[in-house]
Amino acid sequence: MSRFSIGAVLPLAVAGAVLTAPAAFAETTYTLADVQKHATVSDCWSAVNGGVYNLTAWISRHEGGAGVITAMCGIDGSASFNGAHGRGGDDDDNEPVQALARYRIGAYDASSAAAAAAAAASTTLTLADVARHASAADCWTVVSGSVYNLSTWGARHPGGAGVITAMCGIDATTSYLGRHSGSSGAASALSQFKIGTVGAGTAAAPSTPAPGATPTATTTTASAAKSYTIRQVRKHGAARNCWSVVNKRVYNLTPWIARHPGGSSTIKAMCGRNASSAFNAQHGGSTKAVRAMQRYQIGTLRTARPAPAVAAPPALVTPAAPGAGTSTRYTLAQVATHNSAANCWSVVSATVYDLTAWIPRHPGGQGTIKAMCGIDATADFLRQHQSSSSAKGALSGYAVGTLA
Repeated sequence: MSRFSIGAVLPLAVAGAVLTAPAAFAETTYTLADVQKHATVSDCWSAVNGGVYNLTAWISRHEGGAGVITAMCGIDGSASFNGAHGRGGDDDDNEPVQALARYRIGAYDASSAAAAAAAAASTTLTLADVARHASAADCWTVVSGSVYNLSTWGARHPGGAGVITAMCGIDATTSYLGRHSGSSGAASALSQFKIGTVGAGTAAAPSTPAPGATPTATTTTASAAKSYTIRQVRKHGAARNCWSVVNKRVYNLTPWIARHPGGSSTIKAMCGRNASSAFNAQHGGSTKAVRAMQRYQIGTLRTARPAPAVAAPPALVTPAAPGAGTSTRYTLAQVATHNSAANCWSVVSATVYDLTAWIPRHPGGQGTIKAMCGIDATADFLRQHQSSSSAKGALSGYAVGTLA
């Protein structure tokens, strides 16, 4: 039984002393640097409208989806939150604001963000500095002359990690503005990752690579002046060492494979060949796509000198260097001798193609190409790709001659 009856009133004074309410709880104040240390799904803090919140437990329970909260981890998420829910107020019946309140752990020192912005504004970096941070785990980028460290943002980006990874190590102004021009929310999120500005005249100027070496992926006047033959390009036909030709320019696309917004297979399909037709069919006159490619240019395509005239080889003799061009004529019997995955020739619309290198890179799987080896596969190809300029463009890079 209770010691007090239901109507009992506690005394307000004891021995003449009046009881007073306890002192108001003094909140801990956190800086932007403090918040940024908690930027993962398993440890997620965010600053919103002057308060700091530990949102780790809310991620899995948020009605709008986990991604909305994850995108706020480690940053000042005020713009994001207010854009979706408003600021609320003392007299508002604002359920999101009330839901957020239960995760509050302290006050936010907004001046710390201003100090960080001032420090970033006074730091000058070069494009060469940025290029050294080109991986998802160590990702710097440039947007409109400012440098940002997006290493922790990729995993939390609402649009997916691939979009951020594609920006790493490069000037991504065109890509960013193409997606977010005029978006105050995106600008607010990006601003918190600023670490410096790009100084005037700081473009990197790496040495020109020698033929056969893997060059850096930065376009310079010197690299553009270097020239390579299609045979040199074909030596770099693997994903780990990927060169390609597009519109008479040679590119080292190795670092672009993992960062390409359209997926790695699109770039892998370009390795070791002239991919002009495929690229143009896919992107046409897209300034954005052309600029994305420019940073990987290492030179221009040099037309190989014609070989000395020699006597015609006897029938069924395999030419020593397939791929020299489409002026050579082959019989169907000659094509039939190249009927394995390790040595695969095919005929499509009277043109002969060496598809050996295309087999492991074909987006539709290896089996489709293996089935074409050693035969006239015109009907099969047209049935699959009759109206596909992209497929025809991809095929064109493997032409070695015409059907006699």
